Amino acid sequence: MIFDSQQQPLPRRRIVMRKEHLAEQIAALFTEFEVTCRDWQQDGEVLITSLGDLELLRTRFPQGEVLVHRTQRLIDHSQRHFYYVCCLISGYADLDYQGAQTVLQANDIALLDSAQEYAMASSRVFDAIWIATPRHRLEGRIANLARIVGARIVGQSGSGRLASVFIQELEQQAPALSEESGMRLANALLDLIAGAAPITAERALSRSDQLLRRIHDYIEERLTDCALSPQTVAAAHAISVRYLNRLFAREQTSTAKWILARRLERSRRQLEQAEFDHQTIGTIAMNNGFNDISTFNRAFKARYALTPRSLRNKRHD
Repeated sequence: MIFDSQQQPLPRRRIVMRKEHLAEQIAALFTEFEVTCRDWQQDGEVLITSLGDLELLRTRFPQGEVLVHRTQRLIDHSQRHFYYVCCLISGYADLDYQGAQTVLQANDIALLDSAQEYAMASSRVFDAIWIATPRHRLEGRIANLARIVGARIVGQSGSGRLASVFIQELEQQAPALSEESGMRLANALLDLIAGAAPITAERALSRSDQLLRRIHDYIEERLTDCALSPQTVAAAHAISVRYLNRLFAREQTSTAKWILARRLERSRRQLEQAEFDHQTIGTIAMNNGFNDISTFNRAFKARYALTPRSLRNKRHD
């Protein structure tokens, strides 16, 4: 039997970026910025491909400098916020994130939060891939996410290099992928970024950061255990539940919410994958630590704005 991954390929859109409409075009594609252009004499372009609930945007600016500034005023007026994964292909970018300056070079990766103020200035020749990611897709994967956002993930070696190459190859091959393959590779991409970010981000981890990472791994390995709770996690690490929740509070969450988010994310991924089609929704819920299907359905709909059955049916439509 031969499986053809090129059946029903993912659509790709191309948009020409013009100086006189650049601010409006960037706002429509990403989010609202204050935009300044210098020496802009040639049109740029954006190639857009959807991968499940992620969106890949390849921006090419062959000439001219562009400065974008995400201001607090614009943040206050935004209805929704995303994380953006930026993978630089060529050129360089000066990133100012909450007062910390970083220079991104070719193959480097950075995570940006549209709910935070930052500015980025591109070089004269700028080619980058941006991945617009719903917040819960990274918040359920990366411990210390708030500390990693805005840091440079070195893309020249190690796990950062693996993530960078994967992003670039995925963008190149995306038009040849089926929708189902695209959804599965989107999950693999986020897992790879999660693995690269804590290892190569240029910020030292404190002891509490290291403890939180160990706790994150501990939880990840026991999500199938319905007895997993803040109390059992705290006891396993010889700390109080109060201190445990203080660690997670830095990520604007609690231990219980983190566990729930990871269980829901694993369940969602399995509902999207064909190899789990033989399992009922109730079985998937139980295998991810839920002991009550009604509780699972309510929590799932509250997080993803659709029921587990609707998500599974959507993939088969």
